[in-house]
Amino acid sequence: MARSLLARLALAAFLALGACNKHEDDPWTPVPPGVSVGALSLGDVDRPEHYDSSQTSSEMSVTLFGAFVVLAIGGMLSLSAFFWWSSRRRARLEENFDPNARLQDGVSVVFGRVETDDGGPAVILRVQQRAREWQYKGAWNHAWEEVHRELHVRPFIVRTANGTTVRVEPPNPVQVRGEFTSRVRHNHTERTEVLEIKHGAEIHVYGALSGSSQQSTTMAYRAGGTMPVLSATAAAPMVISTEKPGAQPRARAKMHRNMGIALAAWLLIAVTMVFQQFVVLAVTGDVVQAQVTATRQWREWVKPKNSRGYWRYHYELRAESDGNVYVDEVSNTIYMMAASGQLPRAPFMVSSVSPSVHQFGNDLHTGQGRLAVAILLAIVFACVYPGVSLSTRPWYQKKKLKQQLAGHIEDGDAREAALKRSRG
Repeated sequence: MARSLLARLALAAFLALGACNKHEDDPWTPVPPGVSVGALSLGDVDRPEHYDSSQTSSEMSVTLFGAFVVLAIGGMLSLSAFFWWSSRRRARLEENFDPNARLQDGVSVVFGRVETDDGGPAVILRVQQRAREWQYKGAWNHAWEEVHRELHVRPFIVRTANGTTVRVEPPNPVQVRGEFTSRVRHNHTERTEVLEIKHGAEIHVYGALSGSSQQSTTMAYRAGGTMPVLSATAAAPMVISTEKPGAQPRARAKMHRNMGIALAAWLLIAVTMVFQQFVVLAVTGDVVQAQVTATRQWREWVKPKNSRGYWRYHYELRAESDGNVYVDEVSNTIYMMAASGQLPRAPFMVSSVSPSVHQFGNDLHTGQGRLAVAILLAIVFACVYPGVSLSTRPWYQKKKLKQQLAGHIEDGDAREAALKRSRG
């Protein structure tokens, strides 16, 4: 079903675009009656060197199309769909979490408000940064790069929506997620980003819960009574986050969705436009032995950049079978054999759906330029997708905090000040 649909889409595009021959008005030369001396066998006719010079052999065409279109692009599209699905699933799980649900021992996520013994911050993260400027092609840029990081954490309590208290005993280090709450500017090129999780802040904490059977809604922290304790798991670090539940997974899902759309668009273009003839013949093609009736040739002037031009010669063959006419470019060797009557019949691969889709030879083959485009785009996507995925990660998933901006350092300061004013 899927193969038939792709074939029909490719056929529709091929017929709509109609690979117009700008030399269709050039005169045809009828071939003389066929002779047996020196006539090529069917096997000889289908040798790669007997195709038009712009074509690739059947084996190479199938291999490269399969590797760089079907496997590479199709594989990345499948991965993007999987990551999109898994990110959306994680987002929904976080968003649909019931904060009033009874806590259970084991790996858990606890939602609630922070309570500390003295009303001070439970977590303080300070990231020191140093700025540098550089000029590239006349444009100035600058970047703030992390040079030092300090994390201070202490035990605190999370009070859930139903009043249950959970004592959090974070190890050091612990993974802290959220937006920086303040910034300290030391001089023109040095600053410190600060993230504080204060008393009363809404957070969720990921860790290993124990003692949940002794939940209490009235036990005070200072009393030292028994209450559930959340600590780090053996397999993963404790996570303390001020982010809205589901926000980060949804951002990742959006990124994977956009990359999937780009991959799907290129795959659709490749199947219905770039390789439309190749796909249609792969699904519906049959070999027809056609009577060679005429030949023609022409030349065009080719002028590559920074080099001398040259004449490129084209050779075309026309054949007929069961009232259908087949035309395709061939090599000089096939042209000369046909023009001298040594090739009375020639094989054409013809679509059983529409005979107007056909090509010379017994096997599938496609153009070198099309394959070059497919290879190039597969390499581009293979580089861009991981690059975008890594660069769009939140700051806490990167090894160091770094922000790269356009302009001088003072230009970045001015933009941030204007943004703050616009937000009130």
